Amino acid sequence: MAQARVVIPDDFELPVGAFDIPRCYDGDLSAVVISEGMIKDRVRRLAKDIHQTIGDEPLALLCVLKGSYKFFTALVDELSNARYNCPEPMTVDFIRVRSYEDQASTGKIEIMGMSNLNELKDKNVLVVDDISDTGRTLDKLLKTLIETGVKKTWTALLLSKKVKRFVEVAEDFVAFDIPDKFIVGYGLDYNQKFRDLNHICMDDTNLKANNIQSKSAFLDEQLKVLNEEKKALDQILQSLRHQKWALATEHERLLTLQQHQDQTGVSVIKLEEKPSLTSL
Repeated sequence: MAQARVVIPDDFELPVGAFDIPRCYDGDLSAVVISEGMIKDRVRRLAKDIHQTIGDEPLALLCVLKGSYKFFTALVDELSNARYNCPEPMTVDFIRVRSYEDQASTGKIEIMGMSNLNELKDKNVLVVDDISDTGRTLDKLLKTLIETGVKKTWTALLLSKKVKRFVEVAEDFVAFDIPDKFIVGYGLDYNQKFRDLNHICMDDTNLKANNIQSKSAFLDEQLKVLNEEKKALDQILQSLRHQKWALATEHERLLTLQQHQDQTGVSVIKLEEKPSLTSL
C-alpha cells in the first residue's frame, strides 16, 4: 500500500481556547495547527509504514536533538509495537548537529553526542528529525553517514515545511506537510520555549517579530536603492562640475583673446559676450 502524505492546508487553524494550553503561554499562541491526538494517530501509522518498508531487518534509530525528542519517543514506542514479532532488535542513539553553512552550501557539520559514528557502520539507520525546510543540514548529515559506511539510511520527519529547498533531500516517512508558518510545540521551540507543548501551534510572538523583521528588511532594501540613486546623482553632479570648469576656462581664454584684439587692433576672433555661469 502506498504511503499517504497528510497535507495541512494553508488556512487550517484551530482556536487556542478549544485546547488545554499551559497558562505560561497565554497570549503567545495564535492557533493550534495540529492537535496531540492527530500527532499520535499519524505516528502510529508512520511506524507501521516504516516496518512495512524496512521489514524485520536490524534497525538503528538516530534521534536528532533537541527538536525531535517528543516525536522520537512516540515513534520508538509505536515501532516497538509494530515490530513485536521481529527477531532483530532496534537500537537508539542521540546526536546534536551544528551546521556551519555559507551561501554555496559548502559548510561542514559538527555532530555531537555519539562517541564514534563508526558504531553505525554496516547498519540500517533511520534518522529521526523534527522538521525539514531548507534541507541543508539533513543532507549533510546523510552524506556523513554514508561516508561512515552505514548499510542504508531512511529519514522519518515529523514535519515537512512547504518552502523552497536549497538541497533536495530524501523524505522517506513524513507525518505532516505544513505551510510556511511559524510553528512551535511538540519538541519544536522558539528561544527554548514551547518544547513542552503537546500540540503543534502557531507562535504569535515569533510571527510579530518576523513581521517587524520583514518590514525592516524591506526598508533596508529601499535604503539600498536610494543609496544607489544618490551615488548616480553624485556622479552626474561631478560631471556637471567638470563641464562648468571647462566652460569657465574656455570663456577666460576667449576673453583674453578679445582683450588682445582691443589692445593691438589685430583681429584674432570675433567674440560675442558670453553669459555668466550660475553656480551648481
